[in-house]
Amino acid sequence: MQSKWSLVTTVKAPDDLIERFIQHYLDMGASKMYIFLDSPNEQLIHKKINDERISFFFCDPEFWEKRQHFHSLRYKKGERSDFVEYRQYHNLLHASSICETEWLLNVDIDELLFSMIDINEELSRIPDNIFTVLVRPLEAVYLKEEPASLINTFDTKYFKSRRKVDYDFWNDIYPDKGLKHKSGFFGHVTGKSFIRTSDEIFRPSCHLPLPMNEFFSHGFIIHSMYILHFEAMTRDLFVQKMVNRAGKVYNTPFLDEASKIRTKYLTDRYAEIGEESLHNAYLDMHVFDDEKMSKCLETGFVVKIDEKEHKSKRIINAHGDVMAYSVIDGIVKAVDESAIDDVYIIPIMLHEKYDNSECYIYFLENGNSHFICSDRDGTPRKSKGRHAQIFRLIKDKNGIISIRFEFKNDDKKEPQFLTANRSGSVSFSRPTIKDWEKFKVV
Repeated sequence: MQSKWSLVTTVKAPDDLIERFIQHYLDMGASKMYIFLDSPNEQLIHKKINDERISFFFCDPEFWEKRQHFHSLRYKKGERSDFVEYRQYHNLLHASSICETEWLLNVDIDELLFSMIDINEELSRIPDNIFTVLVRPLEAVYLKEEPASLINTFDTKYFKSRRKVDYDFWNDIYPDKGLKHKSGFFGHVTGKSFIRTSDEIFRPSCHLPLPMNEFFSHGFIIHSMYILHFEAMTRDLFVQKMVNRAGKVYNTPFLDEASKIRTKYLTDRYAEIGEESLHNAYLDMHVFDDEKMSKCLETGFVVKIDEKEHKSKRIINAHGDVMAYSVIDGIVKAVDESAIDDVYIIPIMLHEKYDNSECYIYFLENGNSHFICSDRDGTPRKSKGRHAQIFRLIKDKNGIISIRFEFKNDDKKEPQFLTANRSGSVSFSRPTIKDWEKFKVV
């Protein structure tokens, strides 16, 4: 297991919150943390923590005047951008340029990583031609009572999930149309990325940085981890944030459309009614009674986070057979569930891209990942190296998938879909999709 990871964050928050954040990520196994203090004159956390794994950067006027300016930034050298996202981009690029670990995670102070398996072990399984892997978010809610204090914000075990997108359901939970949501979410829905530091970032992003080298694919989802997003924090902080936005203290031009609509609605209510409207909005948005929480848990729109072991999902064909790698035959076969022994017949798994446009296929043997590639005849085999072949993925609204190989190195062959027939043979051999070219992941 070779992969090691570090973390970068840009923060303006109370010291006790930063200290809680640092301890969490040290407990998670971060090798290094690059913490950029966005308002260093008000932050004394660097005087309280003496740990060689923590590097503090003081983002004062001298910092911005003398700091290296990266070519992909869209503001002038030597100036502090008014856009918080641009400051985050700079700090991400700076951390990536000095990072000594293979992977770098970019998160905010209100985001805690939750993993069901060892993080280094999971990252060591990623193919060498993947630039970023994406950790999806879950958004915190509270049962019956709001957090008693800032630190208590993190005590909840309940989190909204967007594994299922259903606006009608969430409109019943949030009947106030002014509280514009994204299928229940008020914060970001994309997630945060582990970034491979061996290559340069072409376009920085808080969520999905793009690689300079077009050889890399990017944005493949890790299913064993989540970003726990405590988007609202306490009621007092929520109210203060809305008041600041009403007074344009914070410049956040990259807010999504739903957040802009909701922010305008809340700041207009604040101007008309006062702070009481913001206090009520916080409770409506983030605190559920027993009935509402039960309804969300039963339907899977809220999950209760615990330490359950991560279970890898299997690819099942239209006949109900499991797609598996045969160690003896050196190819992928479709077999009955009873034939799986995890030694000679090993189930294969799929990692999809965030937009469901691409995927790669792999299996685990003795804890190590091996990637499935297609030969020129369309037979899925084990790749010799650490690079994964990237396949086209088609997914319908019910989660049924089809996988297509483009045969880019054979200009005489048209793209072919993966199929598995009754005999158990598996190949990329069909130019069109029928029932036998469709799979489900369970």
